[in-house]
Amino acid sequence: MDERTSPLRMLQERLLETVVRSGLGKGAFAERAMIDRTTLSQLLSPANRRSPRIDTLRAIAAAHDVSIDWLVGLSNAGPVKAELVTQTSFEAPGPSETDERLLGWLNEAAEYKIRYVPVTVPDLLKSEAVIRYERSGAVGPNAAQTIDTTAAHLAWARHPDT
Repeated sequence: MDERTSPLRMLQERLLETVVRSGLGKGAFAERAMIDRTTLSQLLSPANRRSPRIDTLRAIAAAHDVSIDWLVGLSNAGPVKAELVTQTSFEAPGPSETDERLLGWLNEAAEYKIRYVPVTVPDLLKSEAVIRYERSGAVGPNAAQTIDTTAAHLAWARHPDT
């Protein structure tokens, strides 16, 4: 199979799976997504070699509770709607003793896209001057402890076996 058509074939397979799972006919499926029935038929046609418009994919994904990432093959998590609200977590701002949050995020995000907005930059990414400034009035570990812990984490991360 040609590399250019491979992602398109995956889209067609997943789109057909979504149509079947919906229990609707192609006309009703297209109507719910507010797209033309002919557009849906063209997308599903084995002779089709054109990629769909992003607004068409968005309409299908929103109307039928699937993610665009799954439809186009960027995710294998299954045909479920992205549950950003239920998976969102908020952490208290400010530095932590060893900033285990970064390591936790990296472990959780293995093989997934990272989609979050951190409240603060992890200690691993801060200079010693920034750590000293932030820790000057904070409760918890002092700046020297935080710098030592951060240096140990950086050394571990830079080790060739990690």
